[in-house]
Amino acid sequence: MTTNDYTIRVNKLDRRRKSGDVVVETINYTSVTEDYMLAKLAEMRNTQYPEPKYTLEMFETYVTRVNLISGKEYQEHWDTPISCSPASETYWSS
Repeated sequence: MTTNDYTIRVNKLDRRRKSGDVVVETINYTSVTEDYMLAKLAEMRNTQYPEPKYTLEMFETYVTRVNLISGKEYQEHWDTPISCSPASETYWSS
């Protein structure tokens, strides 16, 4: 089994915000399997956040992207803003 870094983000429904939700908690896990993460997600849903107003999302912490200028692959945090990512034209045009 392969191990990766994963992130769980917990959102709460909030109609006062334009996005419709607010981030309650972000938890990072390093060197774990996907099966472990799915079990952890189910455990959190059943114990800590059982109400339907909460949504739990799981992401691989680092994603592989391609640098727009050099064409080389690199690892980047999953929630890097587009303006800070060398994979975007916005990054290179400023």
